[in-house]
Amino acid sequence: MMGAAPSVAPTRYGKYALVAKLAMGGMAEIFLARLEGAAGFAKLVCIKRMLPSLARDPQLVQMFMSEAKIAAQISHHNVCQVFELGELDGRYYIAMEYLEGVPLGCFRRPDLYPAPPDARLVAGLGAQACEGLHHAHNLKRPDGSSMEVVHRDVSANNLFATVDGVVKVLDFGIAKIQDASVRTSTGSVKGTYAYMAPEQLRGERVDRRTDVFAMGTVLWETFARRHLFKRETEYLTFQAITTDPIPDVCELRPDVPPELGAAIAKALSRDREQRWPTARALGEAISKSVGVLGGPATPSEIADEIARGFVGRLKEQRVLVQMAHEGRGFDLEMDVGPGVGHGTELVTTPVSMITGQSKRGDTRAQVTTVDPVVVAPAVAPAMPTASAMPVAPRGGGRRWLAVAGIGVVVGAGAGAVAIWGVGSGSGGADSGQVAAAEQAAASPATMPMPVPSPLPTKTTTTPVATTSPSPSPSMSTTTTTTTTPTTSTSAATASTVKAKPRPRSAEPKEAPKGPDGFITIDSAPVYASISIDGRSYGDTPLIHVELAPGRHAVHAVSPSGSTHNLAITIEPGKVAPAARIEW
Repeated sequence: MMGAAPSVAPTRYGKYALVAKLAMGGMAEIFLARLEGAAGFAKLVCIKRMLPSLARDPQLVQMFMSEAKIAAQISHHNVCQVFELGELDGRYYIAMEYLEGVPLGCFRRPDLYPAPPDARLVAGLGAQACEGLHHAHNLKRPDGSSMEVVHRDVSANNLFATVDGVVKVLDFGIAKIQDASVRTSTGSVKGTYAYMAPEQLRGERVDRRTDVFAMGTVLWETFARRHLFKRETEYLTFQAITTDPIPDVCELRPDVPPELGAAIAKALSRDREQRWPTARALGEAISKSVGVLGGPATPSEIADEIARGFVGRLKEQRVLVQMAHEGRGFDLEMDVGPGVGHGTELVTTPVSMITGQSKRGDTRAQVTTVDPVVVAPAVAPAMPTASAMPVAPRGGGRRWLAVAGIGVVVGAGAGAVAIWGVGSGSGGADSGQVAAAEQAAASPATMPMPVPSPLPTKTTTTPVATTSPSPSPSMSTTTTTTTTPTTSTSAATASTVKAKPRPRSAEPKEAPKGPDGFITIDSAPVYASISIDGRSYGDTPLIHVELAPGRHAVHAVSPSGSTHNLAITIEPGKVAPAARIEW
């Protein structure tokens, strides 16, 4: 694509020359830029510029500025360096280091990296990422007090391996510190849902162990080459994280040392008290676990493996860098894609938006707001013992995968509202819209075993005990709709309820007393803007919305303007069955 596109003169942006657009998300766009100085001085940087449609929203501006302020205080070779926060023509931007290499998510994809990554390579990548996170977690204020930073969005696309074999933690856009002041009125939770810890999904206090859970998810997925928790909807993803069995990675990859499998299982403990207390503790554990294989891969070994495994990707990056140094560039309306840039989404795009009607440039479809989060103090260094993890039967469970960043328009018109009861079943159908290579890799029975590589491996396996959590309490929900209802074949845990008019009582009943309850509201295949009792709660998915006991009127509007109305009942102190709106 790059070779066929004509080069143009770079666009001036203050003291920078914008060479090419690398990516665009719901909140900002990223450019490769050249900083020019006296006597021919030039330095390549990345410019992350806020979208003009969002620049007037003070909450989003505050979030954007918070990212720069937090990241600028981090000076560590395993964290992407931020150079400057600036403002030009009413739009804020962040200047940060330009990285050549690949996101860790590339090692998970058979279409990009055919052979399963071996234990030494994954341990080397993971140990470096853990060091970067540990440094961020330990940031201190000028008075020496801990800032208690939590990244909150650690994912395979926010960890980047450079051509020098150095792993960098990216994107502190939703990081939280103890006195964070960004607040919104919605009930949604910000972050990449498939990597959230249970306490983060529930809107509880988060601390550094929340990032440890996400790091364990990244390691598990890199070995298994499929998603661990990601499902077709946010609700099913929520359920997978909180209740579904977690397979032992050693059963899927017998070449993984049992000590390494145990370290990952401990990071994935649903009870945070049973996780590794720090990211460094996890990093040290995975490094020690591959000692019998020769230790984790060194930066030079990682660099050699990246150069061997991603020839085409690196070639495109070098061409772009050469053009930048020669004073040439691309039309900024053309996105040269993640193959030549940082390769990470700028904000989280929920699953329903990836598989639904979300389009490039539709900022409303991709912006998720942030709830206030209380950050707990750092935990004591004592390490708890590893806890037993539930294990799914070999070859069983859900095998849903999605290629991140691909939007598919699915259906339109009238729909029905499905009301979920929270259960412990594994529910959910396989997706037929997955690339053939990833679909084959999703099943352990068809997973290719490691082939000889420069990094030695060892074959061993270990059993893990199983447990099954209890389902959440159920409660009644009724619905009404302004459009013609249709029957939907949803996940196994969902039941479709056709909309029927409900006669109103002549006299309103007194609302029950007691503590607030909670409900999750989702929408598929497209997102919906939700109002409850006339108050806007933002776009779906809305997870664990806190509401007073009693009946509430929910009004949903799709991107096309279609509407649904439904009534929900909240019982004191209980979690209502999740409501799913199907268009």
